[in-house]
Amino acid sequence: MIKVLTLLAAAAVLDPGPAPDRVIAMQAAQAEISSSLVDPGSAVYTWPYTFEIIEENPLFGQRTKRWRTCGTLNARNKMGGYSGTSFVIAEFEGGKLAATGVGEDERFDVVNMVCERWIKRGMIRSVAPGIPSRLNANPASQASVGIGFVPSPAGAVIVAVAPGSIADRAGLKVGQVIVSVNEISLKGRSQAEALTILGALPPTYVMSIAGSMPVTITRP
Repeated sequence: MIKVLTLLAAAAVLDPGPAPDRVIAMQAAQAEISSSLVDPGSAVYTWPYTFEIIEENPLFGQRTKRWRTCGTLNARNKMGGYSGTSFVIAEFEGGKLAATGVGEDERFDVVNMVCERWIKRGMIRSVAPGIPSRLNANPASQASVGIGFVPSPAGAVIVAVAPGSIADRAGLKVGQVIVSVNEISLKGRSQAEALTILGALPPTYVMSIAGSMPVTITRP
């Protein structure tokens, strides 16, 4: 549906490190995947399978051993309709998101075939009752206050402000750089990391803006 595999770390790692925190892992994966969707706010995710250490030999690159799982995604496409449910893959190593994959709506899609193989062979298992399989909301939509931003070494650079939005009413402007939120630095953070941080903030928080006074944001 979107992309076959987006590698965020290409090194061959055969020690995947500790198991990722499930909720934080779901947030990070959804934020990264949602950043490439046509309508991130429409995305419906489920994560019904366990994270397991799986060693894979990818199509390109070196063999890796990572914490891996599959989930599902359904989101609106360019035509405004929902594309249908497809598999997504999330991979972690060293406690950080290493790769994501989104299945295409095709019979022989790589991501879909990989997830079907892992499930059929018992390499990942259905989560036990009581284990979270979805977040209360999409982190991208939680984090959204009406701004678009791109990551930079200096922080999150605002590239768009929606008229009448929370950000617009708070006085945020295109070109400003958000250095931190509630004293959590955004300097050098990836898009996925920044979205995860923003999505985990309380309804009211403070943005530190480079060269300007701090801005208090209150979400509904």
